[in-house]
Amino acid sequence: MRPSGTLYLPIRPFLFGVGLIVVMMLCTTASSSAQNFDYRAINLVSGSSGVDVHFFDREQPSIVDIAFACAAKVSQSLPSMSGAFNVKYTATGAGIGSAFVEADATVQSGYEYTGVAYGTSSAAKLKVLARNKNQNPPVDRALMRVLHAASVNVSIDVHIGQVTSTPVLSAVAPDQVTAFANVSAEATTLIITEAGRQTPLARLIAPFGAGTQIVTLLVTGSNANNLSVYALFDQDNDKQQLLLLEESSYTNVRVVHLRPNADESGGGARVDVYLNKSSQSDTKVTDTLKYRRASREYGPLFTDSFQVKFVSTGESPLNSLLTVNRRFSNDTSYVVAYTQFKDLRTTPIILTRSPVEPLPPGLGTTKARFVNATDFYGELTAVVIAGTDEFRFENVSFRNGTEFQNLPVSVPFSIEIYRAGVTDPIYTGTSSTSLVPSSSYLTIFALGNGSKLSVDFLNESQSGLQYLASFDDPATGVPDEPLPGMLALTSVPNPTVDNAMLHLSLDRSGEVTVALYNAMGQTAQTLPAKRYQAGELSIPLSLESLPAGHYVCVVHADGEPVGTTSLLLVR
Repeated sequence: MRPSGTLYLPIRPFLFGVGLIVVMMLCTTASSSAQNFDYRAINLVSGSSGVDVHFFDREQPSIVDIAFACAAKVSQSLPSMSGAFNVKYTATGAGIGSAFVEADATVQSGYEYTGVAYGTSSAAKLKVLARNKNQNPPVDRALMRVLHAASVNVSIDVHIGQVTSTPVLSAVAPDQVTAFANVSAEATTLIITEAGRQTPLARLIAPFGAGTQIVTLLVTGSNANNLSVYALFDQDNDKQQLLLLEESSYTNVRVVHLRPNADESGGGARVDVYLNKSSQSDTKVTDTLKYRRASREYGPLFTDSFQVKFVSTGESPLNSLLTVNRRFSNDTSYVVAYTQFKDLRTTPIILTRSPVEPLPPGLGTTKARFVNATDFYGELTAVVIAGTDEFRFENVSFRNGTEFQNLPVSVPFSIEIYRAGVTDPIYTGTSSTSLVPSSSYLTIFALGNGSKLSVDFLNESQSGLQYLASFDDPATGVPDEPLPGMLALTSVPNPTVDNAMLHLSLDRSGEVTVALYNAMGQTAQTLPAKRYQAGELSIPLSLESLPAGHYVCVVHADGEPVGTTSLLLVR
């Protein structure tokens, strides 16, 4: 007999039911918590003085008084309803009954939502953009998307740097938002064209740089020839004024190491570069910048001045070799070159260029200027001969440069350097169509010391750390002698069609490595490290797998750079 049996039967189902209800409540709570969402509101409604934002028809607004061309602070962990939300925009203080636009959206975990109201108050639209908060670009890259919020019936293409046949974002239709595109964080120019066309509707300064890894571009306007583009920096969670790219005033700075004899003067063969906005804030931006190399561009800088410090690698910025303070003009790109007088005193060369003036060159043409970056030869004249055309850069003194000239690059050209009053060139060199890119800005530097004159050029349209490209070594004139700490390198034949032999004189035993870099500064080929004894060496270079072009060959011994030479590969 089991007197308590009649009690077990009803109690167990009851307990099971209670447990089930508790579990369901916990799951519901967890699910509800997981469906919370972050939201940012933007007001681009033409003519509006401010907007309020209401969720789920609540009379009390959750976000209040967003001014035109402003983004509200991100509202975090807002509760959704069954994994979705409804949002309405009203004029400031008008109340939910006066909503002029609304939208519904489904919530995804880990996403942030941006509601962009645009158009006019009588014909407003609302687009809710979703962003995966865990999506981040690689180093030196940025994520960019575009909302076509202009009231024009024209699809647009978006280009970075220059107009090409393959835009970064293509055929963006009105009211369409694109996915994020992975672009260079060092890009300086943003160009918008009608889809499939080459003529720019807008040519703007790209809003990239430190702290702008993720950008949403908002294209507005009622006329295809008068578009306005605003930039939202998505990772900034605070309230922000949208950046109108047409009206932005900021600059980019790039540094170039052109100082020979650095070892003789007590350091500086390699320099660290510090860039800051005031003398109280030293920020290292480049490690171990070597002779005849250029840093990437730094910016945008939203200040009216900058300071650059060149410091021996590993030293304190308080002990700089050269400090450059400069107030700058709006919308200007700067090149700060580090060089020296004949007596080894350090000095800068500061070059400026507007990103849009002179107008970028067309296909088959590049723009070039000449800069005298050496104090050992007095005034210099550079003569560039391209086919039957001759271009002269006359009587340029040390630390000075010329205006840009248009150079055709569809044919190889030569360059000659003359000293003032001397009829024979002290340097001759040749170029090729692969060496000098089309549609670019080139700055040609005469550099070096009393032992060796070199002519290198910087492609200012190319972002990123780069070797300066070089013309062939001079056939006559200034002796081709090594700089201190460098080796005499030659490669033969030069030009070559497939293979070459690298000849060098090694003054001590060591492990030698050889690397080839193309004209874009990218590694094209490396040879395995091999130990050699001191003396004359010949190292074969197998080049069959490389495309035609100009290459810089760099040799290291025991990890230290000991020499460079140029090589032209033709097919």
